[in-house]
Amino acid sequence: MNISQDDSRVYYLSAEHKFPLRLSAFALCSVMVSLSAILLITGIAVMTFSGIFLSEFYHFALELENASTVFPYFVIFGVLFGGLFALICLFFFLCACMLIGLVGYGAVWAWGQFPGTYLRISPQGLECRFWPHYRVRCDWQRIQSIGSIRSLAGGEITFLYLKSAESSGWGTWKPYLKLRKAIFASQTTHFIRLDLFEGWPEDLIRHLREHAPHAFASSTKPAVDA
Repeated sequence: MNISQDDSRVYYLSAEHKFPLRLSAFALCSVMVSLSAILLITGIAVMTFSGIFLSEFYHFALELENASTVFPYFVIFGVLFGGLFALICLFFFLCACMLIGLVGYGAVWAWGQFPGTYLRISPQGLECRFWPHYRVRCDWQRIQSIGSIRSLAGGEITFLYLKSAESSGWGTWKPYLKLRKAIFASQTTHFIRLDLFEGWPEDLIRHLREHAPHAFASSTKPAVDA
């Protein structure tokens, strides 16, 4: 379905939520950078130690009177020992690269999502993009209800629950959707957190009541702890 941009209203993330999101992303990035540095240093240390050990063992074998007898065993031992340490180093380096990649993604998410994240409301339906994770869109008939849950901080988090929706992005990966659904105790697969956006609650509620009054009539979902 197409959501018209001409007669639509767009809501971006509210200012009060930008700083906590950036702060949490910065903390996560700092932890990942530290872990990446530890993994890289450990990998280099293991590689250096294995090189020194094999070199000393080789010189020790050459000094023996029966070096020709020991040498084949040294080769076998060196290949096995060196291969083991090579795999260990590769594991550390791959983990470090993965963490560095996550750091980059976290930085992009924290600083690049504004104004990449938005909620668009139009007479045809609504579209929500939470950049760069996912995008959902649906017409008003596919809106199920509006409900709230209590956050760990004691406040309320308000969601718009969708019966079905067109979705795209890696955030629509089924395991991720199931985890997200379980975390927020949702009865539907697709839902949009409303209190993150500007215009909440007065302006957003007014537009939602105008286009989807049935969502308020069926808003009987009890509050639960998340």
